[in-house]
Amino acid sequence: MKNRLIQATVLALSLLVAGCAQFVEEPAGGTVISYPVALLGADHPAAARCADYECKEDDALDTEGCIGARDCLDLALRDFSTEYPGERGKQKRNEIQKRLMDMSIRRCGLYKEHLRQAGKDLLRQIDVDADFPPGVLMTVSGDAGAIVTTEDIVRARVEPGCTAGDVRPEFKEAYLANLAIRVITGGIDSRRKEIEQEIDARRERDPTNYTVQAAIGDAIRHHGACTVMAGLAQAGDAIRKLEDPGLEVMDKPHPQGTSEVDRLSKDSPTCSESLLVAELFLDNRDIGDRLEKYLKRQSAELKIDDNSANDAVAKELDAIVEKTTAEGKPYLSEIQSKYDAYVKGLRAKATENAHLETEIRTRQRSRQPAPGDDWELKRIKRESRDWLTRHEKIEVEISRILHAAGDPIATVDSIKTIENLYRSLLEAIPSISM
Repeated sequence: MKNRLIQATVLALSLLVAGCAQFVEEPAGGTVISYPVALLGADHPAAARCADYECKEDDALDTEGCIGARDCLDLALRDFSTEYPGERGKQKRNEIQKRLMDMSIRRCGLYKEHLRQAGKDLLRQIDVDADFPPGVLMTVSGDAGAIVTTEDIVRARVEPGCTAGDVRPEFKEAYLANLAIRVITGGIDSRRKEIEQEIDARRERDPTNYTVQAAIGDAIRHHGACTVMAGLAQAGDAIRKLEDPGLEVMDKPHPQGTSEVDRLSKDSPTCSESLLVAELFLDNRDIGDRLEKYLKRQSAELKIDDNSANDAVAKELDAIVEKTTAEGKPYLSEIQSKYDAYVKGLRAKATENAHLETEIRTRQRSRQPAPGDDWELKRIKRESRDWLTRHEKIEVEISRILHAAGDPIATVDSIKTIENLYRSLLEAIPSISM
């Protein structure tokens, strides 16, 4: 198992990899061990002794394993320039740093997917018979506190056009939570890319100008950018727009030539829950391509290390991308086609429901109700609830595939189970258009 883990790190990184400033609890991602033998070299007199010291993520810093690992790390760093002089030291330093960063990329990928899923958790809490209670859109752990309250941001986004009863608060909250998550994850990616570019430039320096300690420190800094606060800091301008009633999205033109504000008039079908729910499905409009890219990226990262176990997992990932159904059709293409057909039908039905709901509410406001109006409103609400349930099931199945592929301790057998997850995802997508 040890050869599947990072073989050179520092004690601080062992703690950082778990994610100190988490938005939500991070999914299990394996164990990171402070294991400085790669720094010492297999022929170093202390290599055999140091190989026995393990400092796991949950271990107290005063345990024998952590104390021994720290001492060995100090020894390894002290002797590194002697063991690896000149160009050899440069190559070894870069190799160690890259191993740390590769592990961070895999763990950060899991963390971001978990964030995206957390942004959709509000949908699970919706009760169609009661309003979602007032709350906080998101809270960052530590003492940062609430970023912005649900009531403030919902008032800024929706109330200028829709009347209070047109769209229930839980749908507005879910919409904005998903929007904020996209801003945060985009900020994380942007910041980490900047750090990677800085590191790439420094890797050309010789070990005397860019020491192994500095290289490890940069790897820690790169990993430290995978937090909610780092994402918010990078996307500061976008976050400020979220707190401003004059949201940029409100002024963005639409194909019909109207702005979002114009569309959200109180008699507009856009205020219908049906269309709000249907819009949630558009997040996965490229579901097949998204899964394929993620699987291929995980495979490419595993191939970087000269490790037979990783190579076997990467080979299985490549095979699972091309896996076909019993009819000989690629799973990912089938998933995409089935999803597209379902969403096309759902949006058509949602548009129909939205216009009907608008007509009914217009009649109610003018006190000219028609027979069956109440029944139709209940039907529309029931269908919206069913679509939400379906959306949640699809999201869960997508998340299971991504987590299986991105697991840092994945095995050939665990990757093979993705074929069953493909089937589960296909089953979660209805076969008939609406």
